[in-house]
Amino acid sequence: MAINDLEKMDNYNPTNYVNNSEPDIDADNLNKTENKLAETVEKANQIIDALKTLISTVQTNSETTVPSSSLAYSMQQAITNNTENIATINSNLATANAKLTLNGVKNINGFTAVYSDRTDRAFQLQYDSGEIASIAFNNTGIWYDFYDGQNWKQVWKFYKP
Repeated sequence: MAINDLEKMDNYNPTNYVNNSEPDIDADNLNKTENKLAETVEKANQIIDALKTLISTVQTNSETTVPSSSLAYSMQQAITNNTENIATINSNLATANAKLTLNGVKNINGFTAVYSDRTDRAFQLQYDSGEIASIAFNNTGIWYDFYDGQNWKQVWKFYKP
C-alpha cells in the first residue's frame, strides 16, 4: 500500500463509564472498544508497511522514496572520499605544475621564450587546448618536446658533436 492510499480512521467516540451507573459494561460496549482497537492495529500495520516501502536502502532516482540513514551515511562517506581524492589530485597537480614553473618568460609574436633553473633555454608555443610545443637547447644539445596537456614527451634530440 502506498502512503497516498492511507486514509484517516473515523473519529472514535469513547464510552465514558461511571461506577454504579449507566452505561453498562456489556458486550455492546466492550465490543465497541475491541473493534476500534482491532481497527487501530490494522491501520498501524498498514502505516508500517507503507513506511517500509518509502525508505530506500539503495540509491535510486525516485520521488516516492526517501533514503535510509544507512544509505545516507554511505552516500556521505562517498562524498567525503571524493572530496579527499579531489584535494589529493589538486595537490598533485600543484606539485606537477610547480615543476613546469619557469624563471623567465617573454612573449615574442605568439611564442614564449622561457628558461628554467637548469640553464635550459626554450621557445614554446602554447595552444588553447593546453598543449605546448617546445624547442629547447643548452650547452649539450637541442631538442623538441611536446606537452599533450598531461605529459611531456621528447620527440627528438640532437647532442652537441
